[in-house]
Amino acid sequence: MLTFHHLGVASPDLTAEVDALSSLGYAAVGTPFTDPVLGVRGLFLRGCGPQLEVLEQLPGSTVLDGWLARGVRIYHQAFLADALEPELQKLQARGARLLGRPTPAVAFEGRRVCFVMLRGSILTELVEAGPAFRPA
Repeated sequence: MLTFHHLGVASPDLTAEVDALSSLGYAAVGTPFTDPVLGVRGLFLRGCGPQLEVLEQLPGSTVLDGWLARGVRIYHQAFLADALEPELQKLQARGARLLGRPTPAVAFEGRRVCFVMLRGSILTELVEAGPAFRPA
């Protein structure tokens, strides 16, 4: 089963982006995180709309370059997956392309994440959830 979790926002400056989004009523959830494996620093925000994960690149990382160069800010959608591999298999059977192996992520307390490109060119992140991680 998949449950919507957040929209990913690419930002050249995390602090400035969080400040701008606060004018829409968004506020930080938790503290900023740094994930050297994924090459990003980020923060989750909640407000009047969907939860957001605002991300900036770490020095030397290029993971967001393409999105930022094209002016794309909201660049991925993320879903919690109770069982990661079966959900990946379902998506791949429907034409999704796996962009990398599942990787432990700092933002999710070491739970694995992976990205797939859906047939309609929508970047989608699957986050390993399990019952203990599912939001109330």
